[in-house]
Amino acid sequence: MKTKCSLSVSNLMLTLKNALIAGAVACLALAPGLTFAQDAEEEEGVELDRVKVTGSRISRSDLEGVSPVLTITREELVASGHNTLQDYVRTLTVTQANNGDDYNNSFANGTSTINLRGLGGNATLLLLNGRRISPYGSGQNITEAFVNLNAIPFSAIERVEILKDGASAIYGADAVAGVVNVILRKDYVGAEYEIGYLTDSDGDAPQFSANVVFGGGNETTSWTTIFSYLSRDALFYRDRKFSETARGDIQDNRSSAGFPGTFFDPGADPNDGGADDAIYPAPGCGSLPGTPFDSGPLGILCRFNYNQFINFYPSSERFGLTNFLSHEISPNVNLYWDTVVNFNNTRNIAAPAPFFGPYTGTAEEVPDDLPPDMAFWLLGGLHLYFPASNPNNPVGRDVALRHRAIGLGPRTGDFNEWQVFTNPGVEGFIGDSRWDYDAGFTYSQSKLLIENRNAQNAALLQRYLIGAPDPAGSGDTLYYNPFVIDQDPRVQNAIAITYEGRNQFDELTWYAGVTGPLFEIGDTEVGAAFGVEYREQKLQNEADPLRNRGGLVGTGRASDTFGERDVTSAYAEFSIPIGPVEIQLAARYEDYSDFGDTTKPKVGAKWRITDQLMVRGSYSESFRAPSLFELFGGIVSSFPSGLIDPARCVDPSAGPGENGNVVDLTPVDCGEGQHQVDNGGNINLVPEEADTVSFGVVWEPTEDLFFELDYWSYEYENIITQLGNQTILNLNDPNFVIRAAPGNGQVLKILNSYINGALYETDGLDFFAQWSFDALGGMITLSNEMTYTMNLEFTTFGGTTFEGVGGRVLGDVPEIKDNFVAAYTNGDHSFQALVHYRSGLENHFSDMDSGSLEDRCPFSRETDRNLRGCDTGSHTTLDLSYTYNTPWDASIQVGCINCTDEDPVLSYYVGGNDTGGYFTSLDDPRGLVLFARWRQEF
Repeated sequence: MKTKCSLSVSNLMLTLKNALIAGAVACLALAPGLTFAQDAEEEEGVELDRVKVTGSRISRSDLEGVSPVLTITREELVASGHNTLQDYVRTLTVTQANNGDDYNNSFANGTSTINLRGLGGNATLLLLNGRRISPYGSGQNITEAFVNLNAIPFSAIERVEILKDGASAIYGADAVAGVVNVILRKDYVGAEYEIGYLTDSDGDAPQFSANVVFGGGNETTSWTTIFSYLSRDALFYRDRKFSETARGDIQDNRSSAGFPGTFFDPGADPNDGGADDAIYPAPGCGSLPGTPFDSGPLGILCRFNYNQFINFYPSSERFGLTNFLSHEISPNVNLYWDTVVNFNNTRNIAAPAPFFGPYTGTAEEVPDDLPPDMAFWLLGGLHLYFPASNPNNPVGRDVALRHRAIGLGPRTGDFNEWQVFTNPGVEGFIGDSRWDYDAGFTYSQSKLLIENRNAQNAALLQRYLIGAPDPAGSGDTLYYNPFVIDQDPRVQNAIAITYEGRNQFDELTWYAGVTGPLFEIGDTEVGAAFGVEYREQKLQNEADPLRNRGGLVGTGRASDTFGERDVTSAYAEFSIPIGPVEIQLAARYEDYSDFGDTTKPKVGAKWRITDQLMVRGSYSESFRAPSLFELFGGIVSSFPSGLIDPARCVDPSAGPGENGNVVDLTPVDCGEGQHQVDNGGNINLVPEEADTVSFGVVWEPTEDLFFELDYWSYEYENIITQLGNQTILNLNDPNFVIRAAPGNGQVLKILNSYINGALYETDGLDFFAQWSFDALGGMITLSNEMTYTMNLEFTTFGGTTFEGVGGRVLGDVPEIKDNFVAAYTNGDHSFQALVHYRSGLENHFSDMDSGSLEDRCPFSRETDRNLRGCDTGSHTTLDLSYTYNTPWDASIQVGCINCTDEDPVLSYYVGGNDTGGYFTSLDDPRGLVLFARWRQEF
């Protein structure tokens, strides 16, 4: 039984906020006389090096700040065996619901995001060397702006610092859940090359990597250059037993658009052997050899198993170049220039397109004198018109046909992204003072060319099904034959097309900042940082003209999108040490050209009670500005299935005219089919806002023993979201539900744009412990990192609250994620064992309330899947690696990921992007993975 604390999240935030502010004011009021610090003051002893750490812009000698920061070193990245940042991020305990390469039913294939606390990839700010990098050229799920992790070469990373706290007062918009700062390698002297190979135990999806690093310099100049290459083959759903079919235990998700397809025949004889007098599989369904489809279990629909075509991981090839250059002009002036160029080609494979296309009413597509019953079946463009005049029509009547043209081959999308980041700047000290400055600009661009092959022209497919003259002028009338795979080449060449999409996102930022000691309080100094930034963003998304018109088979309409904005900001931060207490005060003002301005504060404190014990806490306000996609996104059409129109289908179990159902009822009205949904931007959106509280304790009883415990809480409101498509249908507002006729006419399309209004609340604990000791002739280090998500709630516009921890409603959010590491080092030999654990998830059936528990939670799959009623079991995997540093300056590493070859936990409710049958944001479908890596230094 779960229990909750009586103190609410909002009250806790307010209490801690007031306490921190009051403490800061009291410390200042009680401080002895304030005096300004002397410039270039002579001090006795040696001054510690001062550096900037993620979470503060003030140079400091103490690396432990007010807010918790997780630092992942290059050694840890390499020891994991992974060779992409995406695969490593999936294992972190602080991330939830990440999108990765295997999230393949999106609009940004081959990309990956990092999602702290499950608040969304667009609520986590990703920095490169402390600077912003442009979002990917296309939005995840159409409108979610994000930085593509796959555009950062893995071999170029020195470390990753994750600020586990809201940070808009420090870094500006998007730092709601926290900040991920990827620091690249620099100041390298020498040369090295590295090659690596990784594959699963079945030999699927092998990865090859090759990297070259070299650098050098003199007393005033240093440079580091890194070349990176990665190649990976595709892994398909058909390669794994658990995902070879889209027919789940709970729901059959195989497509209703099969091959040859299903007849919708209003003139059929009830005694002709069909399932009923209107709907029955076309002759030949399931009989053609070598075609990957299944006849439907209902006996009335010719279904199609598209999982035979879809890839988990698309094939990918990446080239990267990073360069760091630093030149000292004088002791107080240093020039630097960071550059990253990355090219990523990803090839995504999907099943041949089902016919869900447009009808314009022109005679060349559909005759305008159709009888009403036939026009009714064709409404919405979900079926083809298959006239009796087509010589291939076996029934001699005009019928509608739900069909998939498998002969045209699987849809193939090449996503070609060029990511460029350049950052020239100047840094140094102001005169002889201890104030340092940093000024420069960053320019980054994500440029995307999407080449879609084996697409189909919807109008021409329909035209050739009716019959059309040979365009070559032979005088023949050509027909599309839905019963054969290999069409007449003249017909196939006319229908099949390749279309392109061109997307680009540019971001330019000018910045200048200073930091140094402001004044003295007694024996200590107040540190300060001040700065200004000016940022420009520009988005350009251009679709193929045929897609603009919605003329593609199985692909929604996509309008061109153009948007731009500029942001002017100023910030100030203070570090006020009062004896053993350090107080952080920060604020940032930002003025947006498209919706106004905002100011966000942060207040925090840490108290070093003893040399071994420290407590800390903070309160901050953060915000996320609406992305250019969300504001200016053009109309993009999608075709979701399973929507029930309550105005026409009151009782899905009854027939036409029964129990309140309309007399012209169709299966589409009752959820058996797809509806067109037009998604678009909304220029009236306002920023999302968040209040964040964190407090914790750090205890280091000895040099070899370390403990850290932090509580975190977020209240995230004005969430930019969409109403559910079913909710819009239930509301039946004629402004958003467009029907063929007033009243209860069949739905033509649903309009669904983004709006503000929802609320997220989440809190939990982060725990870390580490112990190092001498044993077995070497050093053993044991560490454990755990995140316990106590609460995650989403409240809708109407006040309905959904609980997301341990469930699927708000993404895949397990209650506990834990990583345990045991590392042993002895001279040139090192060994690491890493255990990943996550707790189980519940399956929710809010849309399947009827039926018994046994009906909704069958045990038809293998019995070792650890089912608990409708819950899935926990998941534990073991990774091992061994590294040997040779006498000839080489390093050899071998190991395995998921060494016990555990299958991913199956979701049992397969739908939407879960057609692979597992929790894509948490688990890896590859099973046992073996890797080897060779690094040679010169």
